[in-house]
Amino acid sequence: MADKDEIVWLTKIQRQFFAMVHLKKIQWEWTTSYPFHWKSFTVVLQDKLLDLTVKSQLCFAFPPSVSYQKQFLKVIMTELESHGVDVSGNIYIIYSSLLSNEDEEACYKTYIIDDNRAATIREMRHCISRGTTGLCTWEASLVFSEWLLQNRDIFRHQRVLELGSGLGLAGILVAMCAAPAEISFSDHFPETLQMLKNNVKNNLRCSSRGSLAQQNDESVVAEYAFGERHSSGNTTSVSDVAMNETSFLPLSTTTPSWLSSSSEASPQKIRIFNLDWTEFIRTQHEMLSATFDIIIASDVVYDVDLIPDLVRVFGKLLSCENDNGKQVTAYVSFTVRNTKTTDYFLDFLSRCNILYEEIDLPERRVFFYDTFGTYRLLKLRKSLDYCDDS
Repeated sequence: MADKDEIVWLTKIQRQFFAMVHLKKIQWEWTTSYPFHWKSFTVVLQDKLLDLTVKSQLCFAFPPSVSYQKQFLKVIMTELESHGVDVSGNIYIIYSSLLSNEDEEACYKTYIIDDNRAATIREMRHCISRGTTGLCTWEASLVFSEWLLQNRDIFRHQRVLELGSGLGLAGILVAMCAAPAEISFSDHFPETLQMLKNNVKNNLRCSSRGSLAQQNDESVVAEYAFGERHSSGNTTSVSDVAMNETSFLPLSTTTPSWLSSSSEASPQKIRIFNLDWTEFIRTQHEMLSATFDIIIASDVVYDVDLIPDLVRVFGKLLSCENDNGKQVTAYVSFTVRNTKTTDYFLDFLSRCNILYEEIDLPERRVFFYDTFGTYRLLKLRKSLDYCDDS
């Protein structure tokens, strides 16, 4: 295998490992036209892969779950042994060292963008944890993020609010790759807000702006200035690890120009709101309506009981011109799990005279997720006949 093909392959496995792609769905093939053969997986190549995954500085600082690391190595050992291929002694050593370790409640998933950008999200290992679904990353946020990376000009110099941020992947990538003027995250569950704050600080060089106790707005959980190291100086940031990782692959050798070009600037203000959709109409819409240009939301269409409040929040935010005199727009991505839930959401939008436009899903794949799922991406805007159904 040529050196370039080797880099392409190692890059692909590295990205899947840190994103904790299900082991049965890992794409092992060299390229789309060159199938993978375990007999080609030499000891030298095995050690190179170890250096880029379980032995890397990134894995030490922001590790995938212990069980995932063990299973990853177990798959490799089993396949090599079944094909009569020598297994690197380093694989046995690392696997043995992991056997005595137990999983913590949370782990890290890292989504590698290019040679100096990666978003790492700390999340719970289980989809439903502590009474909420907001403590893990859902696939619709990956769909939106891929579309974002191909449409970054839409967000450049705009003030962006994310509804139902969860752990913040989509908003973090907006801040990291699209050069918005401001980025604001929002959620309501206390546990989610705490993990969201940590993910924002880990991925975006932040320092607290002023004393939050002195702010009059109780809905503001945190406000940061971008571009400075946050106050806990002994905390490692994702960007620090990525840029200093000697075994971090030079992904620019395989990354197309549309993805690898850097943003013009970073947001000057980052805020995190405690935003309760059920109380928004009564307490918060006047504060928020005139301060954003774009609203984003990922995987918020899953519960029919939440849809009326969600749509009313969209309606309030879209119904006012922002202080630049421009119309606010929204982008919503979601997984179609139940067609009745989706139909109810679309019907409620229509009842409130909120116009929606279907957006083509991204053709270029950046992340690894279930391609058999049904995903939708909509652009929302108010109609001239918008009705306040509150």
